[in-house]
Amino acid sequence: MTQDIVCTVTGTQHDPEGGTNTDSLKSRGKYYKRDGKHFIITENEGHTAKYTINHRYCELVRNGNLNSRLHFENGHECICDYATPYGVMRLTFKTDSVTLIENENRIEVSLGYSVCDGDRLISNNN
Repeated sequence: MTQDIVCTVTGTQHDPEGGTNTDSLKSRGKYYKRDGKHFIITENEGHTAKYTINHRYCELVRNGNLNSRLHFENGHECICDYATPYGVMRLTFKTDSVTLIENENRIEVSLGYSVCDGDRLISNNN
């Protein structure tokens, strides 16, 4: 069964110089669970985001005016052509942790990962 939901994504980036930036995006979407996986689909700012989540990983596929596929899994590296309004960047996402907390009316996913451009650390994120 598909449910209408409000999805909030909050991320904090810590850059190598000690700066910190926190962003949050709230959007309406659809949720369903099948075969032990959670699926969330949202539309916001000209793109569709589909999250596939379980206890081992979180995958995010964005389509529209921003396209990307990110796979977060403990100890996993994901090389991604990350499309931005300024052009495409080839980045490496290195996942340190994926945590899923399931409650009756809410799920919470926490990710810890770093973003690198080649060998250069861009940010640590949670």
